[in-house]
Amino acid sequence: MEQYFLTIDKGSTNIKVALFNGALEQVYVAGAPNVNLSPSEGAREFDLVVTWQHACELVRQVVTEFCKPEQIKAVSFSAHGNGLVALDSNKNPVMNGVYSLDSRATAIIAQWQQQGLVEQAVAVTRFPFGSGSVMPLYAWLKQEQPELHAITAHVLLTKDWFRYCFTSELATDYTDGSGASILDFDQQAYATDIFNLLGIGDLSEKLPPLKNSTDSAGVVTDKAAQQCGLLAGTPVFIGSHDTCATPLGIGDSSAEVLVSAFGTWAISTVNAHSTEGLPVLLNSAIKGQYLTGIGDGNAGAALDTMLSSFFQDYLNDSDGQSIYQRIEREIRPADRNELLFLPHVFGNALNPSATVQMYGLNFHTERKEILKAIIEGILLGYCFNIGLFDLLKNITKIWLTGGGSRSNIIGQIMADIFQCDVFVPVDYEMSARGAAVCAQIGLGEIKRLEEAEPPRVRRQFVHDPSMAGYYESKLQLFTKATTESSQISTSLTGLKKG
Repeated sequence: MEQYFLTIDKGSTNIKVALFNGALEQVYVAGAPNVNLSPSEGAREFDLVVTWQHACELVRQVVTEFCKPEQIKAVSFSAHGNGLVALDSNKNPVMNGVYSLDSRATAIIAQWQQQGLVEQAVAVTRFPFGSGSVMPLYAWLKQEQPELHAITAHVLLTKDWFRYCFTSELATDYTDGSGASILDFDQQAYATDIFNLLGIGDLSEKLPPLKNSTDSAGVVTDKAAQQCGLLAGTPVFIGSHDTCATPLGIGDSSAEVLVSAFGTWAISTVNAHSTEGLPVLLNSAIKGQYLTGIGDGNAGAALDTMLSSFFQDYLNDSDGQSIYQRIEREIRPADRNELLFLPHVFGNALNPSATVQMYGLNFHTERKEILKAIIEGILLGYCFNIGLFDLLKNITKIWLTGGGSRSNIIGQIMADIFQCDVFVPVDYEMSARGAAVCAQIGLGEIKRLEEAEPPRVRRQFVHDPSMAGYYESKLQLFTKATTESSQISTSLTGLKKG
């Protein structure tokens, strides 16, 4: 009887349960959209109990429709990083889970920046953080919700909540710790000095034990087994921040490969063979290895915002086609335009108050040109952010994963902007595959990443040299416009309130 790894992958848009066989081939996926909440201005939340119930329903679907519970040999996890999960002393939710796109702590971040505290913190944690990160969100909770702060006994990351529900054990791992910028990177321990510096010293006592992504996290409890249909006693492993799980799923540890996960966020990572001179570092899911990279909130979330605001007809699924198929009816990768779109729906790496801009729009502009400019702008922003951290000079190959990998337009435009071939794996759920690798190593079936089966290639986008000049010019204009528009965007902030 064939055995499978079962992974829970919680993104900002969907929650999925995926099955992988011993060759790490994706054999089944069950998924459902998240029920996301915005109870107040700037709030981006999800109900922890309801989302756990949805996870249970999906697991039960897997072990009912595809395999038997006894065929699941291990469970592991991947999830979006940052945000905040607050539990009381009984380990019950104090409030909804908070996403990394939450902006309620923007004023706190701004104050820390003015005081030079963010710079001091990042020098220790080696990873930048925004308003939706653990430290500013915890400071917001302490400052704006003192009654909830008073009963908060435990602070977790998203994947840790699901794993706790399976095992009744609290823990996090070094990937989520570094991705949340709450670790002293050199010491590989919680950044307690930074917490004290920021006035949130009590955070230290509320964070869970740190473990490796491949470590055992316990077993499925009797209670969880009754809820989700798995067998009690099934081994459970820690898992990884999805940013670190995705390159693990790709399985290439060379420093010449850029792994780009285009989902709600766009996350780009490169293996770092040395930590010297790198301003941004993440722990790999493999102990003692590291990643460098950058995240951009203006990816799938920005595209969804622009489509829902100005291209609602593309969201109509009555024709049985995907959004990307409808877009590809209108535009081609080789089409050129004289527009420049700045996709800063959620600010940018230089200015959290940056806003959306469109340059070159006039009476003669066609609708399809606007649509292509929006996609170009999102990917130019991607390239701009990666360039800030000097990640492009050695790159010879790009792996594209996430929802954006389903789009021929995104794949080809990315290849043309970067002037580098883009590869898309057969299996879409690469972060879930990375979580399965964590379990495979944890079980002792393999000892090193290099022993894992490599992913199969579904599509290769070959870069078009004739588009190099076009996108080089656009990237230069994008860089100039991003820098110059920053002051105007900041000045506009607050005008609505008078």
